[in-house]
Amino acid sequence: MKPWIFALATIPSIVCAATSAFEGNSAVFQKQYPDQYTSYMASMQSSEEPDRIHTPYDPVQSINFGTLYNYRSIVAGKRSHANATLEAYWSSGGNTENFQRCLPCHSADFPGLVHQKGEKGYYAGGFDAVAMGPNPVGCANCHNTRTFQLRVSNPHALANIKALGKDPRKLSQQELKTYVCTQCHFEYDKVEKDGVVVLESQWNRYGDLKALAKFYDERAAVSFTHPLSKAPLVKPMNNEAGLASNGPHARHGVACADCHMPKDTNAQGKLYTNHDNVAASRDVTKSCAACHSDVDPKVLAQDVQDRMAEYNGENVQRLGREIARTHLLIAKGLAEKCTPADFADVYPLVRKAQWRWDYLLWQKGGAFHAAFETQKMLATALQQIAQAKSLVYEKLAKVNITDLSVPKFDTVEQVAKILGVKEIPAGKDLDYSFVHPGLEKAAKRGRINPRIYKHEKEVMHLAQ
Repeated sequence: MKPWIFALATIPSIVCAATSAFEGNSAVFQKQYPDQYTSYMASMQSSEEPDRIHTPYDPVQSINFGTLYNYRSIVAGKRSHANATLEAYWSSGGNTENFQRCLPCHSADFPGLVHQKGEKGYYAGGFDAVAMGPNPVGCANCHNTRTFQLRVSNPHALANIKALGKDPRKLSQQELKTYVCTQCHFEYDKVEKDGVVVLESQWNRYGDLKALAKFYDERAAVSFTHPLSKAPLVKPMNNEAGLASNGPHARHGVACADCHMPKDTNAQGKLYTNHDNVAASRDVTKSCAACHSDVDPKVLAQDVQDRMAEYNGENVQRLGREIARTHLLIAKGLAEKCTPADFADVYPLVRKAQWRWDYLLWQKGGAFHAAFETQKMLATALQQIAQAKSLVYEKLAKVNITDLSVPKFDTVEQVAKILGVKEIPAGKDLDYSFVHPGLEKAAKRGRINPRIYKHEKEVMHLAQ
């Protein structure tokens, strides 16, 4: 692509929609696609953002991760594409170093940037990622913004599609309606390639639950050693699309966008694709009923609710508590007569059970997307931790430790005492002022959607 062509693409306020195939500012297409744009912008309000500034600590999670923690605050709620850059700001915790690694899945400016710089040039950095990638996920992430044909733009996704034996340029519309989503909603790794750290996703691993289990059970490097039990543990990441690809909808050819961006009709009765990926997917009359038209919408809604209840259900909570109890029992042994070597055969079981529990915490829609696979993973983890705890009992008995009680961990105060935290920190006030200079530069150049710019400044102002 010629530099002058890309330069034109960065002046959305005066260039017509046909100028660039990589226009990151979705506001440019408001008149061309009013219904899609209106629904997209509405998703900023229907999005459910948890309070990232003052989050309560979860006792069970704090024991299992060995620090005052609330993992669920990261994954709770439903966040829209229009809030994707806010999500990146929160996730970065105030650090813009290597921020360009966030943009592939958080900014509509990424396709144009990687097209201009190439994969290696892009990930090498050397540019103001906030100023160059201010627009959240939008049109350009999924469409060629000259023709509005669906397209996949992330290099790692294109590589995986080729590895599947498919030509990314010759995918069917139905395939694209899934691949444009999986290019971001899939597990990824940071790997060094030609001296530059890039994002890479192994779909053949993370989309195959048996291969994924083997990887985390045996091959994945230790993420951290538990401070109490000294168990070497591994942390999985968000693999929702990988899990969903094993579910019945995917097996029957239903694409992600069929449910998450269903067809809708405007006031004039014209059909369009609803781009409020939060509200539209939750309206069963638009999503589920498109195929299940013979089922009462109330029954459909209750079915979704019942399945999703498993995400935060008693069995998942019980698994977390059993893992916490096992860590505390091992710590009890270590504090008296045992050494880590005594638990060498226990640690692999704890690792296996904990990453499965951890994985399930990430999967907001896992119990719906792939209910059987989710329950199977839960059952496996419950068996593994039961076996681990039984072995711990035997080892404690051998050294004459007969008191099998553990400290209570029902409250944050109790957990803080167990972890040796003398003072429970108040919710941390994260300063997001680092974002403003880049956003202001983008705004002055007319590169960011003005409504999104206003919204982000308001939210970040409240966060300071």
